[in-house]
Amino acid sequence: MKLFKFLSPKEFDISDISKDVWGVLMGIVLIQITVLDAVAFTEFKIRYPKIKDYFKNPFTVLFHLIVFTYIFLWISALLTNKIFWGEVVFFTILIYLIIFFVIHIAKTKLVRWTLRGLIVLLLSFIAFAVLKKEKHVSVLGNSLIVYNGIPIYYFDLLIYNDGRFRLVDKKDFFNQRDKLKINSFDTDIVIFGTGMKGEGGKGFNDQLITEMRYSDERKDIYQIIKLNNKEAAQLFNKLSKEDKKVHFIIYNN
Repeated sequence: MKLFKFLSPKEFDISDISKDVWGVLMGIVLIQITVLDAVAFTEFKIRYPKIKDYFKNPFTVLFHLIVFTYIFLWISALLTNKIFWGEVVFFTILIYLIIFFVIHIAKTKLVRWTLRGLIVLLLSFIAFAVLKKEKHVSVLGNSLIVYNGIPIYYFDLLIYNDGRFRLVDKKDFFNQRDKLKINSFDTDIVIFGTGMKGEGGKGFNDQLITEMRYSDERKDIYQIIKLNNKEAAQLFNKLSKEDKKVHFIIYNN
């Protein structure tokens, strides 16, 4: 019984819809492969010369539904709060249309190799930014963060002490599950960028800017520092130059 008091009650969020749709699509694919021997996949094409042709083959439609749903799944995991349903729809459609446009225009070898080259350059740039020894964060306005040259718009960001980074669920309040995750970080300092006006980073001792916490998992003490985004970024840059073990969580409002 003691275990359950540490877990926040499960509530419905947007990602539940995307998970259900993803499960249905994977079920259709599984049936086609196991029961129907994937015979109908032989006429499957990813791209067609005209837009209307994409709707003629059901498996082409299925493929694009899978791509669309995967994007929906990814975006909804970053914006689980139901107040963001409009943003989830907007970003899902926008990213899918960009991917669809890239697929559609890649009809010739020249275009395909050009796109592959651009993707390789992009991945190389991201890898260089992650592996760069000096970690640097700039806050540009209310919704734009730049980490080692990589612009991150709107979404919240977690930077690990080894330079890795990932987008995280947008929230202004950390629940018990979030706290357990933060407690597991191998770090000495966790900086919370609380937004431009300090509206995020809540859920710990909200009356304190700095507090010390004990990690049951690591059997060690670490420090939490809560500042607005610009001040938090400046502190993170300073501590990173000093080779401190520091994690940075930014509420990008």
